[in-house]
Amino acid sequence: MNATELNDVGSDINDLESETTQAILAAIRGGRKIEAIKLYRASSYCSLMEAKQFVERLTDELRQQDPSQFQQLDRKQSRAVVFAFIIIGLVLVAIGRLITWSR
Repeated sequence: MNATELNDVGSDINDLESETTQAILAAIRGGRKIEAIKLYRASSYCSLMEAKQFVERLTDELRQQDPSQFQQLDRKQSRAVVFAFIIIGLVLVAIGRLITWSR
C-alpha cells in the first residue's frame, strides 16, 4: 500500500516519503506499534500524542480493510501470552521448591 492508497483510507500521510510510509506500514503489520509511532513522529514533527493517535487510527483503518493480516498477528500474540504465563508458573514453582528445600 502506498501513500495514495492510504489517502483512500482517510489517513493524512501525503507529505511523507514513500520509504517512510512503507516502514510505518511494515511496523504496524508486524505489531511494532511503538516503532511506527517513532517513525511517524520523526518524519512529521508532531507531538507524541498526535503520532500515537495517528498510528492507532491507521491501524484501525488497515484492520478494517484487510482483517486477515491482523488475525495472524493476534494469534501470535495470544501464543506469546500463554507462553509467558507458563514460564512465570514454572519460575514460581521453582521458587516455592527452593523455599521449602531450604527449611
